[in-house]
Amino acid sequence: MTKTENMVWNAEFSGDIEGAAVLVQANHDDVPDPAFGIEDGDFVILDGKTGATLHTIKTDGRSQYKLGHVATAAAIDVNGDGLAEVFAPSRDDHLRALDGATGELLWELDAYSTFHAAPIVVDFDEDGELELVSADVRGHLYVQDPLSGDILWGTKLEKGHVFAPLGWHPEARCLMVGTTQLVSVTMVSGEP
Repeated sequence: MTKTENMVWNAEFSGDIEGAAVLVQANHDDVPDPAFGIEDGDFVILDGKTGATLHTIKTDGRSQYKLGHVATAAAIDVNGDGLAEVFAPSRDDHLRALDGATGELLWELDAYSTFHAAPIVVDFDEDGELELVSADVRGHLYVQDPLSGDILWGTKLEKGHVFAPLGWHPEARCLMVGTTQLVSVTMVSGEP
């Protein structure tokens, strides 16, 4: 903000916001709406004009760890309606796909462990269609159909503990995953 600008709005929450907000179009007003997770367990989508809460999605609390979202979500239009779907990883062992416009749960992955790394949406298998790629803390790597949530491919990394964001190198067509080592994964070999 410059000295002449005023704060547009301020929204407060009961827990920390540890991941970056992604911008979606939740109310069709052409103002981007922030969507993000809160460490206390909520995933929220706010009105970009006012800061009012448009949608709140709760975690279910089945994790051995504290509820909440610490990773950044991914948001991209995968169904062709012009509005982004949101892929929200959480510490309750779930990755949830949400309709960015309504907040409706589209599907959820019941994973082996919690999520700290942000998922990515890329054409991982070079078939012209996008895939959702994510990794849980214990090193399970998932490649999913972002529309249905079906697992297309997966593996368990030898040295788990994935906390860093996943990296994608489009020219080399490889995924980079950081654990206690850096692992490169391609669909050419299907091997980490």
